[in-house]
This record gives sequence, C-alpha cells and structure tokens, in this order.
Amino acid sequence: MLRILLLTTVVSLSVSHAKTCSAQIALMKRIKAIQNVSIWQRPKRSNSEIRRLIKQLHDPDKEIMQAAFEKLTLTRPVPAASDTVAEQATAAARQNRDKFALSMAFEIKGDWTEAKKAAETLQIAQRNGGLRYLEQLIVRGNAAQASGPLIAAAYSGNAQATRLVAQYWRKSRIPGKRAILIIGPAAAPELSKQLAAGDRAAQMEIAELLGKVGTEKQLPALEALATKADPNLRKRIDESVREIKSRESKKSTSKNS
Repeated sequence: MLRILLLTTVVSLSVSHAKTCSAQIALMKRIKAIQNVSIWQRPKRSNSEIRRLIKQLHDPDKEIMQAAFEKLTLTRPVPAASDTVAEQATAAARQNRDKFALSMAFEIKGDWTEAKKAAETLQIAQRNGGLRYLEQLIVRGNAAQASGPLIAAAYSGNAQATRLVAQYWRKSRIPGKRAILIIGPAAAPELSKQLAAGDRAAQMEIAELLGKVGTEKQLPALEALATKADPNLRKRIDESVREIKSRESKKSTSKNS
C-alpha cells in the first residue's frame, strides 16, 4: 500500500512538473513573439484607447489584464504619454506579480522612455538648426554621441532623416539597428544599395536588417548576392528572403480578407 502511495505521489509530482515546464515554455514563446515585433510594425492608438488599456492593466481578470499588457506593448509609443504609460505599467505589474505582466512592463518602460528621449532630442534639434544639427552629431560625433540622434531621427518621420539613418546606422551599430527597426521599410532601399558595396560583416548585418524591414523590391538584390556568398552568408540571406516573403504574403492576405 505504501509503495502504491509513493508511486502515485511521484507520478503526480512528475505530471505537475511537466505541466509547469510546458507553461513556462509557452510563456517564453509568447514573450519572445511580442519582442520580435518591431516598432514600425506596431499600430498607433488614440489617447482614448491608451487610457482604456491603462485601466485594464489593473483588471482583476487575468486574461483581460494580460491582453491589455500585450496590446500596450505592441502599441507605437506616444512621447507625450510616456511617463504615464511607463509608470502605470510598472505599478500594475508589481501589483499583479504576474511574470508575463512584469516582462511586458519592462518592454513598455524601455520603448516608451526611448520615445520620450527621442522627442526631447528633436526639440533640441529644432532650436539648433533642425536636421542639420542631428546630422552633425551623427556624422561628426563618436558612436556614443551618434546614438541618441540616430533614434531621434528615426522617430521624426522625416524623409531626409530616414535617409540619414539608413546611410549612417553603422556609426553606432546597436542604436543604428534599432533606428532602422523604428523606421521600417522606408529605410530598405538605401540598405539594399549598401548590400553589394559592403564587406562581408556588413553584408551579414544588412541582410539581417532587410529580413526585418525589406519588401519584395529588395529580393532581387538579396538573391543576387546569395549566388556569390559563402555558406554562412547565403544561409543568412535565405532566412531574410523567407522573412520578407512571409511578411508580404501576410500583407496580401490581409488586403484580400
């Protein structure tokens, strides 16, 4: 009898552990999928929508609360609301002590604080010569000095600023890549031009970025480079081509539905 009881306990614990691991894996996949959505892909929401989502962050219903965190994380940041959104998300996550909410609050704080700083940098630029001021900081400054202006230029929505970021993103590569992912497809034509002219390390980075922001117009350049690339670069290009085709297919399906 004791053996049966022990065996039952062990089986029960094993099943419980398996369920916990499965839930943890599902949670990590959900978080990763949200993190992989670039700023340019996130919809703009009205002030009333943002206020409604903030209210739902504190909802006692777990599903409603988590859905609000997800939607707010996937919202294009609005600089004027940055402080409120970041503070409310952090407070709600701490109150709920929910792993998903805590992860989303961390993402929200980072993205919305970044947007606020970008807006502040743009205001300073407007008082000091506008785009030319940003260009001087990006082109003449070191990597650290170029970082903030690159992000600010990306958030500006200005066509000239977009070209500036696309041309000089490698000046400060981590913020530069981030800036490209804020701009989106508008930066792809300039990146495509750099693809053939760059060294192998640059080509790897550009191919990766085109996978994130490119359209079908950039496929010929990627496919042409693949014919003379080494195996590792060709693998990176193939992945980017698949990403672009998948995104274009979803876009086409969305238009037809």
